Amino acid sequence: MEEDSTHPGYYWLAYNEENFLPCCEKCNRARAKMNHFPVAGKRAFRPGDDLSQEKPQLLNSCWDDPSRHLKFATNIDGTFIATVAGISPEGEKSVRFYNLNREPLRDARAEAQRMALDRILAAMARGEFRPMLHTICTGSCEFSAACLVVVLAWVERQQRAVADELKSFTAGGGRG
Repeated sequence: MEEDSTHPGYYWLAYNEENFLPCCEKCNRARAKMNHFPVAGKRAFRPGDDLSQEKPQLLNSCWDDPSRHLKFATNIDGTFIATVAGISPEGEKSVRFYNLNREPLRDARAEAQRMALDRILAAMARGEFRPMLHTICTGSCEFSAACLVVVLAWVERQQRAVADELKSFTAGGGRG
């Protein structure tokens, strides 16, 4: 059972502190999640029902690792496209229900990716990249999962470029 229009809502959890999560207002309002709550398993309908029988189908930013459910696009030819796709059923539903590819959110994500890469490059030039990398890797900055993808893609490009240069240098038999 994914959605149930007859479900009365989880009124008994209204004041349960575990039910309060920070969320983006626009992800939770019109043209997004609103009151949708798809679940797998047996849905709880009233106090006393076993909530552990439900498996929420929308990602929870406090419990779920986005890298297991979402794939963020990297930049193409210097343009940050910043889209996200679901790579699991929960990821696909979350992208759709939270409307994660709406234009203002993509634009903000692209700007965060651009700034993260700029900051990493500047920190590397100063020999201080570790704290900035720590900020991205630990989720301490906005859109950190999307930013990490861009930084990792940049590192991979740099590694390929160095490997290609080494191959061309050694193939030519040249010496420095």
